[in-house]
Amino acid sequence: MPGFPSRHKPLQRIAPVHVAQAQPENYGQGRGGRPWRRKRDEIMKRDQYLCVPCRAAGRVTAAEEVDHIVPQAEGGTGADNNLQAICVDCHIAKTKAEAARGANRSHPRRGRSADRPQPRGVGQNFEGLGSDTGRSAKFSHGQN
Repeated sequence: MPGFPSRHKPLQRIAPVHVAQAQPENYGQGRGGRPWRRKRDEIMKRDQYLCVPCRAAGRVTAAEEVDHIVPQAEGGTGADNNLQAICVDCHIAKTKAEAARGANRSHPRRGRSADRPQPRGVGQNFEGLGSDTGRSAKFSHGQN
């Protein structure tokens, strides 16, 4: 009835279980946070909103992204002198090249260098197995 107080507690807008999930503690930090957006704006303004790799190649293209010149995975920093304005096409091409270099670093068999030894047994004959394994060099498959 109107005029009488409600016997029920008012419903919460968000269930208590989900309150912690509503906005994480580190919201706005990292790549999309305010500090990065400020730095990105500074770099875009410094490079006159033009793609640096395209300008080096003699083209004029509007930049849409900011990229690390030397990737952080290869020892680059987040300093202004390691950032450049870049168009989407150049960024995709540069990222593919970096990924290929990273794959060769993490999978040395694709591009094995001379300073890395071959895994044990690769490219070796089995003549000397008798002395260190207790078996003869001929594998008899159960025949002695």
